[in-house]
Amino acid sequence: MEKKVDMCDQTTRAWTCRVGLLISVCGVLCLMMFQIWTYYFSLVTQMDTLAFAAPEIKAVVKTCVNASSNVTFTGWNVDECQTTSVGRAYCVLYEKPDAFFIDYADGTVQLNDTTVSFDLPSVGCALLKVWQLPWGDSF
Repeated sequence: MEKKVDMCDQTTRAWTCRVGLLISVCGVLCLMMFQIWTYYFSLVTQMDTLAFAAPEIKAVVKTCVNASSNVTFTGWNVDECQTTSVGRAYCVLYEKPDAFFIDYADGTVQLNDTTVSFDLPSVGCALLKVWQLPWGDSF
């Protein structure tokens, strides 16, 4: 026996309300997932732009020695440079970096307060860079 189902019957209305409620709940859950997803990526973007600091160059010195042992210094953010003993020189920086790294490939380098002393190249040019590190320890 088939039962005739009317459009405004109690079972039809109950089924329509249940399906409507199910679609509404799924829609709200999808909107919540979208909001959480966009909030997460906004936090990640904000963290990337605000939290990460990059090293900065605090001083640069270019030292050139010719065949007749004449030494020339070209510097940026450096007060004065002079030769000390045979094969060594020093430069005075305007300010001492807190955490630093000295990039110099032609010998040993020492930093005492605001004075950088370094080995001179035998002939040719060498480049010394003092980097300010955003984190705590010096190298």
